[in-house]
This record gives sequence, C-alpha cells and structure tokens, in this order.
Amino acid sequence: MKISKAILIAISTLLIPTLPAQAADEPSARTTTEGTTLTFPNGQKFTLPPGKGLLGPSSNPSSQVPFTNADGTLIAVNEQPMTKTSFIHVYVKGSDGRFTEVKSVNQKIRKAIPASVRTINTEFIRVERIEGKVLDVETVYDFISNPRKRLAFRIQVSPDGTISAAR
Repeated sequence: MKISKAILIAISTLLIPTLPAQAADEPSARTTTEGTTLTFPNGQKFTLPPGKGLLGPSSNPSSQVPFTNADGTLIAVNEQPMTKTSFIHVYVKGSDGRFTEVKSVNQKIRKAIPASVRTINTEFIRVERIEGKVLDVETVYDFISNPRKRLAFRIQVSPDGTISAAR
C-alpha cells in the first residue's frame, strides 16, 4: 500500500508538537553559548553573560520565561551563571517607554531586608513571582540539608529602581 507524500506531510505535521507562540507584548529570552539575550516588547535587548541560562521559580526551575508584572513596567529574570547560584536582574520601564536595568540587585536586597532576616545567601536569590511592583523572592541558604533550607520574603521596586523591603 502506497501512501502519498501529501498525506505523510499532513500526518507528520499533526504529530509533531509545537511550542506555544510567545505573545508580542511579552519579553522573551534566548540562551546561546555567547550568553542569554533578553528581548523586550519595545524591541530593547539586554545580554547576560554566558552560563547555564535563566532559572525559573522553584515550582518550575527549568522555565526560561522572564517574569513581568501586569502593566509591563517591571521585568525580572533569574540568571544562573553556574549551579547553585542565582542573580536577579530587574528592568524598570521609564516614562519614555525604555527599560533601565537595576544593577547589583542581590546586594541591594540584602541591604533592604530587616536585620532579623539577614540569613540570606546573596549568591542565590531568585524571583518566585511579580505582583505590581512587589517581587516575591527566595534564597536557599543551605543546599546540603534535605529539604533545602529556604527563606522567602518580599521586596518592592520603585519606578526609579530603588529596592526596599515590601510592607
């Protein structure tokens, strides 16, 4: 029995899984050996250094999707340069529609949180989610224990990029 080429193409098209399309108004990330390039809805691009790529939230660590708030004015990613490290990169949209990167976010978080929760590992802080201008973040300060010792807290990012403990 011979099956026509057109039928084979139609069948294979139906059987090959496709990835969901990224909406044009959402940021995207592409990791190569040269680093991770973030492309924002306004066309701006930011490149992170080479490493393992992006780290998703604890519920889906392999996610490569940047975190974005509902109005698109705050974007964050967890850069994972190597195993057991995570550095947060935050981008704030200005009144001119362009994004500015907030530098040294992990260190700013450490300074912003109350002294009572200073047991954080600044080499591993990751965003879990964004709601408005507030980031829910987590640090893992003991990778040896089972389960790992984690500390969750909330930080606020102001329109000018200032980081403070959320109330």
